[in-house]
Parts: sequence; C-alpha cells; structure tokens
Amino acid sequence: MKEAQVLHDKVYKQGESVSDEDAGKAAGVEAFEKFEERGTGEKSDLMQMAMAEAMKLFSGGKGEDKSTVLKNAVGMATKLFATKMAAGGGEGGGGGLAGLMSNPQVAAALQNPAVAGLLGKFM
Repeated sequence: MKEAQVLHDKVYKQGESVSDEDAGKAAGVEAFEKFEERGTGEKSDLMQMAMAEAMKLFSGGKGEDKSTVLKNAVGMATKLFATKMAAGGGEGGGGGLAGLMSNPQVAAALQNPAVAGLLGKFM
C-alpha cells in the first residue's frame, strides 16, 4: 500500500506522468482518502468515487486507456477498503474480514488452497 501512496503523491502532489495502471491506483487512493474524510458511506459509494477520480485524471490527460485507469482505480480502492475492514475498521469495530476470521469454520475453509486462491483474486 505504501507504493500506492507514493504513486498518489507523484500524480496528485507533483503532477508527474505515470502509466495507466499507476494513474488508476493513484485515483483509487485519492477516492479512498476522500471516502475516509466523509466518515460514512457504503462500498458502492467508494467505487463510484474511484471511477469519478479515474475519469478526472483521464480527462486531465493522465492515461491513454480509459478502461485500464478505471479498472485500477476501482481495484486499488477495493483493496484499501478490504484492508480497512480486515483491520476491524468497519462498522461495529470487529466487522469485515476480522470478524469472519474469528469464526472457526471460516478459518478452516481458508486453509483450503482453492478457497484461499479464489479470495486472493478479490484482494
């Protein structure tokens, strides 16, 4: 995640040109930061914010392939959101993945390489 913050600073603070993938990641970080500042909202709100940030960058000349910028923005925002939830940062404190991991059946299922591999695609 530190790499994403560096990319964000390059794009948003220093105005540097980066690849489409990196522009998307920077937009995802920007959207997540704005989402956090609001203090409330659903994951779908964050996804909309990430897409809007990606389009702002793309329209401003950052990136050549709109779908790559969008995909990476949503992917990074999702990753940051999942990390927050895993750390217990969701509603109720112990929600999200941290809450799931306390369930012995879920923890046992995650020992299955097929299940872990499938989850890895989403994180």
